[in-house]
Amino acid sequence: MPGYRFRRHGSYATRRRSAVPRFRCLVCQRTFSRQSFAVSYYLKRPELLVPVAAGLQAGSAHRQLARTLGCAHSTVTRLSARLGRHAMLLSAHALQHLEGQLAEPVVLDHFETFEFT
Repeated sequence: MPGYRFRRHGSYATRRRSAVPRFRCLVCQRTFSRQSFAVSYYLKRPELLVPVAAGLQAGSAHRQLARTLGCAHSTVTRLSARLGRHAMLLSAHALQHLEGQLAEPVVLDHFETFEFT
């Protein structure tokens, strides 16, 4: 990753994988793994991410999704906020890579409508 200074710092085991690599930041000296930057980081039920994203994209309400998936509506609300933050990061990253390559401005349809909700 450009802009980040880190070095390999051992590994740890999980039930699913025998060795997950860890890294140490050379600036702040904290350790982290690749999972630290994943959308499923620190989730108890990561399997809900895809159905919640699909339901939100289809226009379902949070309580309706919660009933369908068998979880609390606050879980759906938290996951939708997490998915929104990751979508904004992905959009910013994609636009950064396109910078200087486009001859016209990029317009996102209906983005302003849902910007503050």
